[in-house]
Amino acid sequence: MRVISGTARGRAIEAPAGLDTRPVTDKIRQSLFNIWQFDIPGCRFLDLFSGSGSMGIEALSRGAERAVMVEKRKDAANVIRRNLQNLGLMKHAVVLQEDVFDAVSRLDKKGETFDVIYLDPPYTVDEIFEPVMQRMGQTRLLEDDGVLVIRTRKEKDMASEYGNLEKFREKVYGISRAHFYRLKDSASADLEADDGKTEGGRILGLEEFRKKEPGICSIRHIDKVISKPEFCKASNFRGLVYGTFVIPSKKNLQISHNIFAFCLTPDKLYFIDEGSKVRKKVRAMEEEYDDEIRTPLVFLLDFMEYLIREDLYVLQGYEKTLSQLAERMNAGTVADTGKDFMYMRSELNALYTYYEQLSNMAQTMEQVVVQSGDETAQTLLSLYIQRVQHLAQMTHTLKESLTQVLDMKQAKLSERQNDLVNLLTIVTSIFTPLTLITGWFGMNFVNMHLLKEPWGYTSVIVFCVILVIRNWKIFRKQ
Repeated sequence: MRVISGTARGRAIEAPAGLDTRPVTDKIRQSLFNIWQFDIPGCRFLDLFSGSGSMGIEALSRGAERAVMVEKRKDAANVIRRNLQNLGLMKHAVVLQEDVFDAVSRLDKKGETFDVIYLDPPYTVDEIFEPVMQRMGQTRLLEDDGVLVIRTRKEKDMASEYGNLEKFREKVYGISRAHFYRLKDSASADLEADDGKTEGGRILGLEEFRKKEPGICSIRHIDKVISKPEFCKASNFRGLVYGTFVIPSKKNLQISHNIFAFCLTPDKLYFIDEGSKVRKKVRAMEEEYDDEIRTPLVFLLDFMEYLIREDLYVLQGYEKTLSQLAERMNAGTVADTGKDFMYMRSELNALYTYYEQLSNMAQTMEQVVVQSGDETAQTLLSLYIQRVQHLAQMTHTLKESLTQVLDMKQAKLSERQNDLVNLLTIVTSIFTPLTLITGWFGMNFVNMHLLKEPWGYTSVIVFCVILVIRNWKIFRKQ
């Protein structure tokens, strides 16, 4: 087994000996983490029946803040610790060698909460599935917007509800089945309209959206766009505005993105999201903004503005980092800044492309906003376009500044190389005559009557010193 993605990508994972553990295959791990990709960066991950610890390790490699791994067997727990130590992830992990029920009770009593909880009980102990899910449904271990997944045999049916948990999805992987649960009180997020009635805007998974709006999804190109987001884009088709967001994670632009789709009808707004990031952002926005009731169009524009509101500070952070790298390079306090510069260039290119895509999205939506006659929406869109263009321009300026610093770095490197070449030229020019003299005397040593004189050696030495001093003065003048 190997880590699939993230900081430890490609690194080997040791599995416990014997057949008592059932490691998760790379294909299943990849599929599950594709679903969780918006939730993993910065999350708290609980891995129950951990086995080799591959799920918790994958989460940490992809940017999880903390992972707690529970495994009863001593040999398996030791393997997990070795894997974490070898991969340099131990400081972000906790390994509990104890019974899952005891660990769950203790964690719940301590008030611990997790964004993602994964359970993979042994298939051979069929009677454990129901009790462990009933116990999980009695705890408050799952965050309000978190997700719990339990993997069973393909033929195994799990209840739709366990205490405060509600199933919202199933997915078959070969001979196994993954059951997805969330807290009941976070199953939907309705948006309010100007007249006070519920507009029916919801945050749904793709399959839920297809069931909710079969007419929209029957339009092939709409279903294709929202089911396979590739970049930020918006389209307008017969009164429907639909599109996708692929937002670089500011914590790690190289690894993770927040990906989701949206569909705006004349009276409803849908966000299509398989994780919980959109729900978290919507709730955070509603808590921060006032309780003003919005139309779906205004809500979408507010949400788009909320997504980029902190980006100016992110770019200022890049500006500060760039200045610090340039100062360290000038001071010669770092041996090699090339890798830092290349990494920053890649991140700035990603951000610039992102802002260009947002600008194109806004221009596509401009026609819809004008047709709506909503002055609030027109004002919001105008401000949004200005802000995105400002961010794009600032990113472009940072890219140019980085290029200038790289040129300066290259110029300094060339200058050092020229100095070295000049030094070697001087050394060669000074010592070449001495080499010739040494060679001449060496080849004709027995015939050199001058050396038989009392001052022979002294004369040769004085002559060589005078020759070196003369050459040195000549090169200093030049």
